[in-house]
Amino acid sequence: IRTIFQKSGGNLGTQGSASHNFNQLGIIKIAKKEISDEQIFELAIESGADECTSNDDFHEIHCSKSEIYNIKTITFKNHGCCGHTFAAIDGLLAIMSANQIKPAEIARIDISTYGPAISITDRENPKTSQECKFSMQYVIAHAAHYGSVRVSAFDETRMRDPKIRAMLKNINLTIDPEIDMQFPTRRAAHICVTTKSGQIVKHYQQTRKGDPDLPLSDGELNKKFTELTAPVLGENKTEELLKNLWRLDEINLSDCLA
Repeated sequence: IRTIFQKSGGNLGTQGSASHNFNQLGIIKIAKKEISDEQIFELAIESGADECTSNDDFHEIHCSKSEIYNIKTITFKNHGCCGHTFAAIDGLLAIMSANQIKPAEIARIDISTYGPAISITDRENPKTSQECKFSMQYVIAHAAHYGSVRVSAFDETRMRDPKIRAMLKNINLTIDPEIDMQFPTRRAAHICVTTKSGQIVKHYQQTRKGDPDLPLSDGELNKKFTELTAPVLGENKTEELLKNLWRLDEINLSDCLA
């Protein structure tokens, strides 16, 4: 085709040669029955949208494609406890996974992190669920034994688990001056695990899993969603809803929630 154009004195444009004639936009469609004209117009103004139009079925919001969406700059909580404990939890799990260390083999855990993490969560003998959520010792011990810190971590049976309770006194917290200087821009932690056989393993967790610079994978998001939703909706409805949520750009929100 290009040869034919050239022989006839024409020219076939290359890829992107006409891109200056077009504007790149972000387009958000919302079913009209989900929100009123007044509400969507106010929302568009508050969000700094370029344009908001409506037809019989949809509201359509136009925004600059270059805009930074807030959802990309927030933390997705990977653990059901105080965020100041996240880096330490992630670091401990990384050590145990990489070195195949079992909780019964751990003699001591040393954590060095920023000041507020210590002042807020240094709680060696928590008793209530609220205290356990804000106890570095408890959530670290729970992560060591159960591989995560989610809703079930604060059941009465878990909070009284003798294996977890026995480990609390062997978890030591200190402030790392360098990490403390980086807070709150970075929330990091040094973790050192000493096993009963004398093995010493260290790990620097430079950010929290779920922060924008270390986001959760799709699989991890799916796992957390299923864990939190299945007890309410049941496994079948949760699986169907999850599939629809990943297709929101193709279906109506009302169909997703039906």
